[in-house]
Amino acid sequence: MKKLIFVCVTWTVLASVLPASAGVTGRSVRTQTTSTASWGVSVVNQNNVITNQDYPLTLTASGNTSYNYFSLRNTGSLTTNNFTVSLLQDVIKNKNLKPGDVIFERCDGLWNTTTNTCSVTPVQVATGVSSSFQITIPLNVGAEIKMRARTTNNNQSIGFSLRVQVPRSSIRGGQVTHS
Repeated sequence: MKKLIFVCVTWTVLASVLPASAGVTGRSVRTQTTSTASWGVSVVNQNNVITNQDYPLTLTASGNTSYNYFSLRNTGSLTTNNFTVSLLQDVIKNKNLKPGDVIFERCDGLWNTTTNTCSVTPVQVATGVSSSFQITIPLNVGAEIKMRARTTNNNQSIGFSLRVQVPRSSIRGGQVTHS
């Protein structure tokens, strides 16, 4: 019996110090990529140049009316639900023009800048009477709203700039997936 116990203990000790002769140990690695969310809407002029600062309204005359065509594009990485466009007036540049003389319109089709028409009926968004107006259309990443500013008194030097502000509250909250 002592001999059997000795053999078992010896075998156990030798088996534990010898390298493993079979079996492969595997390990899985999971990677996760994160990025910082951003939100913002920028003014894009007719030449498709994005303006990430105040956008001066420079109007082009056509008949008795002057126009400026531009887009409001979501340049962030999140969908926005609403944003505000502020009108900044430079009273030194033009003291005679009243803010209400400027009309802002949205075209849900395509603007024809040669005939100054929209392929569908344009929607009046605001007049310059207010110091700002709000757009409450959800705007996906990269999407844009086609706009124009016009004056009926053919005034090309109106002295206005646009500033777009997107509040944090206008984007959807964070979402966790595959946790």
